Amino acid sequence: MELQSLKQSANLVEFLLSMRRSFGEDRLAKKVSVAFLGYTDIMLNKKEWNETGLLVEKLVNRPNRDRLKAIHGRSDVDIVPSLPSLLTSIFGPKVNLSIFDFTHYEGSEIKHDFNYEIPAEYHNKFDLIIDNGTIEHIFNLPQALINVKKMLKLQGVVFHVGPMIMPNHGFYSYNPTLFADFYEANGFSIEDLIMRGNYNFEGRQETATISGIPKYERFSLPSVLREQPALAVLEWNLLVLAMKKQEISDTIWPIQHKYRAKEQWV
Repeated sequence: MELQSLKQSANLVEFLLSMRRSFGEDRLAKKVSVAFLGYTDIMLNKKEWNETGLLVEKLVNRPNRDRLKAIHGRSDVDIVPSLPSLLTSIFGPKVNLSIFDFTHYEGSEIKHDFNYEIPAEYHNKFDLIIDNGTIEHIFNLPQALINVKKMLKLQGVVFHVGPMIMPNHGFYSYNPTLFADFYEANGFSIEDLIMRGNYNFEGRQETATISGIPKYERFSLPSVLREQPALAVLEWNLLVLAMKKQEISDTIWPIQHKYRAKEQWV
């Protein structure tokens, strides 16, 4: 399965559409199982929805749309779709959607605290797992990653979005080496890593994307921003795409990549 670069997807809906293309019609016909970690609020304006090509009139508005718009400060948003209606519009009627959270916010979630091991009934069950800014709020972050490892099928894909430079957003801010070292030690391949920041330009919300960032080596923002050093003041998210290539029953705790070559240090 060939995956599109994350830099080609400006938002989560465009990423899900790219995954639909990656899965292909044969796989979709057999049913695709998707898990969301947390009930994600989808916030696109009319222009962004038009660019996705989806039929917005087929989406179902969430009952608390107005409250969610106020929380996110999004007066430009007309619709906040339910995840079942969005996933059905993208993947078709055979999509199997599961949403996990530590409590019931929307009402349809599977109640599970990812600080603790995921039950065996959810092992090797999902083709796609979406973490759109959830596990940085989970104190036992290693357990959350182990749960994702166990939940994915072979050739399954996980998509993480979380804070890289965003003080006090969650318990943790991410480094690329966290995901690269953990996933590669446990039978996954890192398919893509990018940084993304949002900023206001003349009253418009704009997005800056940095691709080709190192998986392991230290780097500075000026070194990756190159001709846009002024963007160093932004808050930045790290976006990660990883695929499960091998089933490893025991979890392997990685040694950070830069410390593995002993001859470089002695």
